[in-house]
Amino acid sequence: MRTALVIGTGLIGTSAALALAQRGVTVHLDDHDPEQARTAAALGAGTDEEPGGPVDLAIVAAPPAHVARVLADAMRRGVARGYLDVASVKGGPRRELESLGLDLSSYIGTHPMSGREKSGPLAATADLFEGRPWVLTPTRDTDTEVLNLALELVSHCRAVPVVMDADAHDRAVALVSHMPHLVSSLVAARLEHAEEAAVRLCGQGIRGRDPDRRLRPAHVDGHPVREPGPGRRPALRRRLRPGRDGPGPARPAVLRRRQARRGHRRHRGRAAPRERRPGAGTRQARQRPRARTRPSSSSSTTSPASWPASSRTPAGRESTSRTSGSSTPPVSRPV
Repeated sequence: MRTALVIGTGLIGTSAALALAQRGVTVHLDDHDPEQARTAAALGAGTDEEPGGPVDLAIVAAPPAHVARVLADAMRRGVARGYLDVASVKGGPRRELESLGLDLSSYIGTHPMSGREKSGPLAATADLFEGRPWVLTPTRDTDTEVLNLALELVSHCRAVPVVMDADAHDRAVALVSHMPHLVSSLVAARLEHAEEAAVRLCGQGIRGRDPDRRLRPAHVDGHPVREPGPGRRPALRRRLRPGRDGPGPARPAVLRRRQARRGHRRHRGRAAPRERRPGAGTRQARQRPRARTRPSSSSSTTSPASWPASSRTPAGRESTSRTSGSSTPPVSRPV
């Protein structure tokens, strides 16, 4: 790859441009806001001048809801030999491009799993993607040359390529990223009516949050966050309402308490069950007869009258050995 065109000079686009520029790639920058493109160029991400002809790779870093439109415009103008986007939603934009009747052999959807709490070119860094997964979603129609260009981009950004199906990617990212960001943004939005004394205690995670940017992926038609399933809204409601709709986060503790209550009712009025020993519940163990102690018929000491005279004590008095502290032990009675 010798030349590239980055369309969209926000955090992700400018960071990718910085990484490519450091590798010697000639990068052209384009944005709907020319001032933002000039800012990225001033940071060393490339030039805001238009390329003189088709570049090797066009990187579309537009918001998810606008990716398909920007890609379609670039592909119709023939600005590059290969095209990719870095949006966090993959299935929806591809289906939209297919509905427009475009040849998608020169296109591959990608998504770098990296970001920051800030946005814009001033927050961009060349090492933003270092060591992070970068998802590639090729299809049977994807040209091998385009796949190689995408892998070269991932290598220049020092990321880790991960190949996935587009819809599987959307389900996974909805679970691990979009839904947590959506819920946290909705909670942070409540601070609008919070008291000033409480707002002053907010940390940097709250102060640097952009709720609109966090909610953009969920606005894409067909996004998995809108559908029922693990990590999505109906399932989240069940987790937050364990009493009516199903098990909540404290399910093991709830089950233990229920089992304890059932066990208490079952054994009410009788002794609590002992801890079972190995083999205690078998038929053989239950039929084992108990050992009984009977006096021997050969014994001559079967009645108090036959006891020695020294051991007999008048009624109401104890033996001398118990009261006087004598060293002679009391005579034990036979059983």
